Amino acid sequence: KHIAAVAFGVGITELVSLLRSELLSDTTETITVLWCLRKKDEQAIGSDLDDYSADKRVKFEYVFSRETDGKRADAELISTTFGHLNAKETAVVCVGTKASERECYLWFSSLGYKQRLLKMG
Repeated sequence: KHIAAVAFGVGITELVSLLRSELLSDTTETITVLWCLRKKDEQAIGSDLDDYSADKRVKFEYVFSRETDGKRADAELISTTFGHLNAKETAVVCVGTKASERECYLWFSSLGYKQRLLKMG
């Protein structure tokens, strides 16, 4: 199975326990994480992610809403980041504020993703 994960800001800390448990599973083939931050310097809060990025099954993508490119998470970014995954074989998890989680799941749903993982933590 594949996991598509989106973390908004400090939501990445909740995602770390999910990463840990899923990487122990023999059934997890890939985990793609999209981490949405305001600025690049906020990446310091996820410094323990280096342990996970060494695993070939894990891929991290970043978007910075207050940097020069001004990209924000939306359905198009979700499609670009996760479009290569088979929606029927992919579990989805979104971690952040309740509003951002709700919106994130709607973006995935509009692309045909149905499986939702519960938040860990």
